[in-house]
Amino acid sequence: MQYPDLSLEDCAEISYLFVCVMYGHWKLVGSLGVAEDHKLIARRSIDRIIASYVHQDLEKLGHVRVWET
Repeated sequence: MQYPDLSLEDCAEISYLFVCVMYGHWKLVGSLGVAEDHKLIARRSIDRIIASYVHQDLEKLGHVRVWET
């Protein structure tokens, strides 16, 4: 809702990436522990991922449908 110009395909790609990132994050937290400052780094990274979809022309990369085999 915050970025109405994103297509449903863009949203699906971003959601797939978030699932992958969160899986890796919790694997690291489980093995290394957690530091409070890391949540700020994670949030900033997620904001940059969304911004890359909002501000750049990704059409030239083509589309691969996620969540399909």
